[in-house]
Amino acid sequence: MSFSIKPELSALIADIDAIASASLPPDQAARLAPVFPAYFEEAEVADLKRFTADDVFGAALSHLEFAQQRQFGHTKVRVYNPDIERHGWQSTHTVIEIVNEDMPFLIDTLAMLLARRNVTLHLLIHPVLEVERDAAGEAVAIRRAEQHSSPLESFIHAQIDRITDPEQLAELAAELEQVLTDVEIVVHDGDAMRQQVLALADQLQTMEHEEAPESAEYLRWVADNHFLLMGFCDYDLVCDANGCDALRIVAGSGLGILRNQGDKEYSESFAQLPQTLREYAHVPRLLVLNKSQTLSTIHRAAHLDYIGIKRFDAQGKVIGERRVLGLYTASAYHASPRDIPVLRQKIRQVCAALDYVDNSYKAKTLNFVLETYPRDELFEVPADVLTPIAEGLVNLQERPRTRLFARKDHYHRYVSCLVFIPRDSFNTEVRLKIEALLLEAFNGTHAEFSVAIADLRLARVHYIVHTPAADVLDYDEALLETAIARVVRGWSEELHQHLIETRGEEDGNHLFYRYRDAFPVAYREEFDARNAVLDVQQLEALSAAQPLSVKLYRPFQRNAGRHHLKVFRFGEPVSLSESLPVLESLGVRVRDERPYRVTRADGAELWINDFGLVAPDEQRLDDEAVRIRFQELLLKV
Repeated sequence: MSFSIKPELSALIADIDAIASASLPPDQAARLAPVFPAYFEEAEVADLKRFTADDVFGAALSHLEFAQQRQFGHTKVRVYNPDIERHGWQSTHTVIEIVNEDMPFLIDTLAMLLARRNVTLHLLIHPVLEVERDAAGEAVAIRRAEQHSSPLESFIHAQIDRITDPEQLAELAAELEQVLTDVEIVVHDGDAMRQQVLALADQLQTMEHEEAPESAEYLRWVADNHFLLMGFCDYDLVCDANGCDALRIVAGSGLGILRNQGDKEYSESFAQLPQTLREYAHVPRLLVLNKSQTLSTIHRAAHLDYIGIKRFDAQGKVIGERRVLGLYTASAYHASPRDIPVLRQKIRQVCAALDYVDNSYKAKTLNFVLETYPRDELFEVPADVLTPIAEGLVNLQERPRTRLFARKDHYHRYVSCLVFIPRDSFNTEVRLKIEALLLEAFNGTHAEFSVAIADLRLARVHYIVHTPAADVLDYDEALLETAIARVVRGWSEELHQHLIETRGEEDGNHLFYRYRDAFPVAYREEFDARNAVLDVQQLEALSAAQPLSVKLYRPFQRNAGRHHLKVFRFGEPVSLSESLPVLESLGVRVRDERPYRVTRADGAELWINDFGLVAPDEQRLDDEAVRIRFQELLLKV
């Protein structure tokens, strides 16, 4: 063995060597002896320990035999369920074997595909090996990647949730081949796309357009490894057969994922926009930064970033665009926006518009707000839209509270919502409730979210609510923010708010501290805080001298059309066996009963018994005079 391996792997490799010596011809066992340590060098030992040495040996041998023949430029993929009789080894999982030229993005692309299919990855082995092949693609030698005398090949062995349906296995294999082909195209065309972007930057530098110098600097920044270039294509702005604006593909201009666009003549994403939005293409704005509706299948699960550079004729009329698709790299997210072309200009405009005193508290807070603003948003949001949002965020730092900042996408395909929530109030349930509110408010089809909790007091949730094109409902941001605040406050804080609103600040605070932790979980799940305010009024009237009160009511949502009776008792609950005959003698039948013990802050123990009633004439009980007489008679009895 020409290199050292982890001590915990040594025993496993020894077992594999012994199995190979006993089951393979001597020359084959000798040839594979140095390969096994290289194959398992980076594997998780804890994962391998869950399998027998025979099956680990079988998995490696199967993969190496699968890789024995491969033509350069061809990705080999196999998805199968190994068993002893057919393959000489077995696993409870479905196995994926991949052999390909070594290149970036293979593992994260595989992980993305599995996540998209909700499939769990149970084992991953990913050695990069030197493979010497003859002209027919037959492997002459396989060895550890240290001499670099032969091309490097990526071997991926993955075990996933078991799939038995042959059609699903074939479908997964085909999808794997497609995304790996996309990876190969993107990597292969990377330099060509970079040269196109740099050439565009040089062209912009010579243009007489106010945006040209900064746009040229931005494109050079993009080409300097701040953007994963995935697609490039030229389009002409024309009228289609229906007289509508269309972007026609310039034949042969496509690179990366836009290289092979089949029989498409026009940009399909542009064609899906209403004509009113397509007319934006004529606006002589040089650079357009936006999000594509297409989800990336490579590297990172996100919507592709879109960079559009418009083309003009001699009269300054827009005649087409050059489109770049990809994803910003980690370095783009870690850099200060003040060092990024276009963003730095946008920040200068915002700072000038707000005009805070240099080095003042607000100026420093604004700098923090812009530095920590979601980077994808910062690329897209226009300066005039960002300015009031930034001002609101500065004020939010001074007085933390629930806030909403919403922005419609330029093409009305989504609404970007920054929601700030007191950190202690944030949880999954709150996040989902807010998402439901936003979907309803914006007529959304689905939503994505990201969470940042970098502040000691606030959590930030960034929702992207996707909407049908040009179908975003009009909304009142203040009312929506109020609805979100109601969700965020939670039951106790909602009780506090309603007590203050109904009883005034002094009395409301006093009652809240008495009843803040008084109601049991079962009561909170059944009744909202507004109901509790009314019940607090009843409970406050109880004492040892006046231990009982009742309230007949019709629930707003629960059991619509039927009445309920709440019996409030000081000290101990009412007896169900004594209550039933009394209620039935009054002409109603008890359908169910739920008791709730209320333990007040002063130690007093109170009870609420909630009876579901069935009356011969439900509507008669709605009469105010009848309801009052029913309650008075019940108390006397």
